Amino acid sequence: MQFGAFSDHFVYSLPVGFGPRIVTTASKLIVDLLRMGWLTRGAIVLGPLHHKDNVIFGPALLEAVEMEARHSIYPRVLISDAALAEIDEWDDEPSTRTKLGINTADLWSIHLRFFS
Repeated sequence: MQFGAFSDHFVYSLPVGFGPRIVTTASKLIVDLLRMGWLTRGAIVLGPLHHKDNVIFGPALLEAVEMEARHSIYPRVLISDAALAEIDEWDDEPSTRTKLGINTADLWSIHLRFFS
């Protein structure tokens, strides 16, 4: 797992085989930030990414930034269709899907009530 930050963004990246653990990792971070008074927006995507320390670039980063900018206008973390399919494929715990929800824009996001 890699963590990096630049400007007002932070990036977690995990190998594909980590599957649904990205949902738990992101959720815990969001809840911790919320407890400190910070609302967050973001996106979980699947794709090529170079991530070494704070050097981060690639199509997955661009997709996450675009998804967050266009669709995540409220505090929430959206999940791309490709990432959702990968999560379903690797999920050993059937309850992961119940921790996600679809919103009015037909986009999947994390329900934080399951992680607080």
